[in-house]
Amino acid sequence: MGRVGGPLQQIFLRFAPEYTGKFGDRIPLPHRRALFDIAACRTESMGGHKKICFDCEAKEFVPHSCKHSLCAACHNAAIDDWLAARANELLPGPYFHVTFPLPKELREPARSHQSVVLAAMMRAAAEALQTLAEDRLGGRLGILAVLHTWGRTLTWHPHVHCLIPGLVVCPDGEFKMVNANYLLPLKPLSKVYRAVFLRLVRSHPDAPQLPEIQWSKQWVAHCRPCTEGPPNVLNYLARYTKRGPLPEKNILSISDEQIVFRYSSHQTKRPEECKLTPQEFLRRYLQHALQPGFHRIRYYGFLAPGARQTLRSMKVALITALTALAPVIAKLRERSEKRSDPKCPHCGAKDFLRIDFIYPNRRAPPWKKTG
Repeated sequence: MGRVGGPLQQIFLRFAPEYTGKFGDRIPLPHRRALFDIAACRTESMGGHKKICFDCEAKEFVPHSCKHSLCAACHNAAIDDWLAARANELLPGPYFHVTFPLPKELREPARSHQSVVLAAMMRAAAEALQTLAEDRLGGRLGILAVLHTWGRTLTWHPHVHCLIPGLVVCPDGEFKMVNANYLLPLKPLSKVYRAVFLRLVRSHPDAPQLPEIQWSKQWVAHCRPCTEGPPNVLNYLARYTKRGPLPEKNILSISDEQIVFRYSSHQTKRPEECKLTPQEFLRRYLQHALQPGFHRIRYYGFLAPGARQTLRSMKVALITALTALAPVIAKLRERSEKRSDPKCPHCGAKDFLRIDFIYPNRRAPPWKKTG
């Protein structure tokens, strides 16, 4: 077998046999796929390709990564490319970070009916924002919405993050800047979000049976100005959406009895330790593997793919102010541009090309090939 990677892959390889033996066919397909892919990442089970430099004739084997959304070792290139694409959409002016949680009574239906409930969460967040923006600000917003499903200790806690430029497009096509410290009132926003979410779920043909929730219960949305700057929020969203819920550097120890990882406590704001049995760790981690085809990242308003012309018009009108963002945009693009120009690691030549493809070997789970 090829090399064993970081601590997350070691956990998967070491404890997958017991986990699959215990739960067998009860493991959902997305969980089985995540289990296999992360364990097989950059091993012979994933295959690879050979590259050659035509200047110094150096050869190199490049193992393929799994590219699974929960793999902590993958997606460096995907993160860089995504950040570079978002850099092209940055606008001058204030930005706001809005978060829409889900009441704990609805988390279990969201887990068992992901395509209905999680999709309704994202649509309801966008619709609530646009409804209030049209009423209070006189126009429509541009919204980047990202779904996270985990809490700090890997528990199931779905919530939607929205990054919003402080600009609204009016019905006549003109646009205006909003107050740098205030976007929308939170109480009406939370109420509209709740009403739209319930309407979307209950009108779906495959709607789950929702538990009774008193209308007096607050569905609290959170909104704050991005005082740290939109690039930092983008980095946060990209890191935790494309690379899984737990950074490998936070895994402190692995043993047959328990796995210990570090997290930042929401109450104390200090680092604390979470101790789980290996089987409980795998269960918590794998539950964040969503149904195939589900999009965790979505765009609405003038940031939607169908509104590119509106975005271009805004950037042309704000070209003077955009010059101040040039260093920020260049920094977000930097890593992606470097990756687009591969060089030989031995002599630095640019003619470092793929010459052969090694097909994946998926005949047996990768943990059965160790020994």
